[in-house]
Amino acid sequence: QQTLLKSMKEIAQKEGIGQLWSGTRVSLLLVSNPVIQYYFYENVKEELIKRRKLRRPVASGLVNGGGGLKPIEAFVVGAIAKGLATVVTYPLQLAQVLIRLRKNDTDMIKEDVEPAISLSTPSSKNNAPGPQERRQMYNGTLHCMLGLYKGGGIRALYAGMDAKLIQSVLTSALTFLTYEQLLCIVAKSLQVFSKSLGSTS
Repeated sequence: QQTLLKSMKEIAQKEGIGQLWSGTRVSLLLVSNPVIQYYFYENVKEELIKRRKLRRPVASGLVNGGGGLKPIEAFVVGAIAKGLATVVTYPLQLAQVLIRLRKNDTDMIKEDVEPAISLSTPSSKNNAPGPQERRQMYNGTLHCMLGLYKGGGIRALYAGMDAKLIQSVLTSALTFLTYEQLLCIVAKSLQVFSKSLGSTS
């Protein structure tokens, strides 16, 4: 049975210790996705609340004590925030996926082609396509992104993003909607609790 430790040991033996951290830089760059998302959301939220307080200073306290968004606001701002973060980081995500797919394909080609070449005649060995000829390999994320851009321009860097946007934007919108509603419930519960404590004292 393959375990985590066995897999790590196998990777270290076959490909070297450094491969255990392969792709770490790209993963760290992709941390910017939620950073952009939450930074945009919190800044827009703060601006909306400020404007609401300026327009209706008395009524502004009715929504989460003046510190939250209305359901429709949370839904729309959450969707826009995730959409912006996805557009900014999608080329990195696409490059990371392509590099992994190409590496897996090359490993499979090596397993299938090399034994067949060793059993064949010298002439067929020379004519047989090698893994590098069958599949283009990328030297890194930047090389992959440049290859995509040269092959298809900006469109190639955002290939398949529409499906990703539908899934991630809707999920984010519903998440922030739920988050703001929970804040509202907690704020109202605390108000009721504090009033009950005040009345008993």
